[in-house]
Amino acid sequence: MLGSTTPRYTLNAVMVSLDRPIVSLNRTVTADVHYTVVRTADSSVARDTEVVTPYTASIVQQPIGFMRLEVANAGAMKANIAALMTQLQAAGQPSGKLAE
Repeated sequence: MLGSTTPRYTLNAVMVSLDRPIVSLNRTVTADVHYTVVRTADSSVARDTEVVTPYTASIVQQPIGFMRLEVANAGAMKANIAALMTQLQAAGQPSGKLAE
């Protein structure tokens, strides 16, 4: 247990879509996730954003088709989370929307 204090924010995520190709050599998957950051103290919305990120897995990365799709799925989600973290880091700066 890290501590008994109440967190300042809660992050909610809803996957809007995961666009995946049926057949292709290079598989590009696009992840679309809606994120909401809620202030715990008063349940107000601090940030409401939708992040859309593509990721392409090439035949060089994974020669087996269905496994290439799994690589592309994971890559799209990792890129989506990384994009969200970049946005949250910027929002947490003194001039950002989450600064207190």
